[in-house]
Amino acid sequence: MAEIGFIDNIVDIVAILISIYSLYLGFKLTKKLYGGKFTSVLPPLIGSFGLIFLKAVFEIVFETLLPELGEGLIFVFSIQMLQIVAGILLLNALYQLYQVSFATAGFIEK
Repeated sequence: MAEIGFIDNIVDIVAILISIYSLYLGFKLTKKLYGGKFTSVLPPLIGSFGLIFLKAVFEIVFETLLPELGEGLIFVFSIQMLQIVAGILLLNALYQLYQVSFATAGFIEK
């Protein structure tokens, strides 16, 4: 049983590292593309990466340091709510990307 907890913590740490790298690349991309046609995609994309980062950090902190609180229903539901909001933000970013590509499709071909 301890091996499963250790593997779960490793997966959470990998998720944190990927989220930090994604946030870094998102901010770098924001600086580079600000004012361009993809500007409307960046805020929900960076927000979703930030929420995924917070989810992984909260899971590690509450499962290792405060295990009593980490097993409560309120904590589990709040983590699920973070995942739902991150998913909604990612869908919003994909929709914004679709709108940008659809709006500029006629101009690129000429």
